[in-house]
Amino acid sequence: MNKRAATVFMSVLLVLMPACGGGGVVDAYGRRELIVAAFDNVGLLNKLAVEFNKSNERYFVTIDDYGPGVDGDYRDSLRQFDAAIMAGSSSRYPDIVVTTSDHYARLAHQGAFADLTPYLEADERYDRENMFEKVLDALLMDGKQYGMAVDFAPHILLMNNAGAALELSLESMVKLQREADYPVSGILDLGENLVYWLLAYLDEFIDWETGTCDFDDPRFLALVEMTADYPQTSDLGSFAEAALENEPIFMNCQLDSFYKLQAIINLFDGEMTISGFPESEGEVKALFANIFSITANSRQKAAAWDFISGCLDEEFQMANIDNRYFCLPVSKRVFDEYVARHSEEIIYMQRAWIRETVSFGDEVYEMTRLHEDTIDTYLRMLDMDISGASAFPQTLADIIGDEIYLYIYEGKPKELMIDAINNRTSLYLKEIK
Repeated sequence: MNKRAATVFMSVLLVLMPACGGGGVVDAYGRRELIVAAFDNVGLLNKLAVEFNKSNERYFVTIDDYGPGVDGDYRDSLRQFDAAIMAGSSSRYPDIVVTTSDHYARLAHQGAFADLTPYLEADERYDRENMFEKVLDALLMDGKQYGMAVDFAPHILLMNNAGAALELSLESMVKLQREADYPVSGILDLGENLVYWLLAYLDEFIDWETGTCDFDDPRFLALVEMTADYPQTSDLGSFAEAALENEPIFMNCQLDSFYKLQAIINLFDGEMTISGFPESEGEVKALFANIFSITANSRQKAAAWDFISGCLDEEFQMANIDNRYFCLPVSKRVFDEYVARHSEEIIYMQRAWIRETVSFGDEVYEMTRLHEDTIDTYLRMLDMDISGASAFPQTLADIIGDEIYLYIYEGKPKELMIDAINNRTSLYLKEIK
């Protein structure tokens, strides 16, 4: 069949119907279209969509990816993503949205999503007792579950024994950072370090529901000072030396794998304490890579849930964790199975983690084995107070980072920096409201 004939053939198969939430398209088998809107996170979706389209006799799924990709304009892509979701009705109004922590809270506050609670409670595959409940509860907004996640990464403050002995506050951490001759608050460069701190605290300065902000806050100024005093190094040898000398250390870290936690325990010679972020709601921040939601105005909510519920399948979740290696499961049974499969496995990590090493040609790696006490440490962390990480899209990172850079390196007065961040952020919030 030539290209023109194929086009004519498909035009016969696909018939436009009155809008029913989604594209209003029916395929050759009489199935209606469910539209999924995503933002650069379609990897997980593709497998789920293939399985759904194979088995469902009434609906088929198509994925609209609004992400900018490598060369696209982030702000313009985000504007199109928001417009599609908030339109309420259009030819491509999505039934399902898959977001990350960057966008979920903001869109939920704007009324974009339906409460999933009745669908969860009616689904026999959903076993709340099998879930790490505090992690899922981090997605609650006003007591409603607008999103369902299958994986996450805890964002946490880690300390050695000497650091844990201190009375922890933002002020005390700034003082320690200023006086130390080694990096005490992370393994990142200045810009990344700022982003990590703001992931934990940004919701303290922005009200996403009203679209207002106030960065004239002692906690924000403390984070700026901490960033300004951060040594321009990622040499973890300084951490190891400080640990051996029992100097106080705290590390602002995203634990996106069990092996990263094990490597840090190795780095601290086994003397590591998990601490919450001081002066912030939620001791542990949960970062989510894939949050499934149903749009508030979809007329196909039950069918949309049929698609989302596929992510509750434990084999699917295990495959997701195995394939990605940088996220952790929200299912306890998947967690147990993952640990059983990998507890004896040796992972080779980059030389930056130091400790016992092995050479492969010109590259030097560390050998890390997952230990039982590491799993216990992780489980203790999940008993702490957990909240969702702050929404921190790239546009905000650029706004805040630009102004702090001018303050640190070009002598911009602190008051003008705060005014500029408040003004620019307010404009951004109005733009996405």
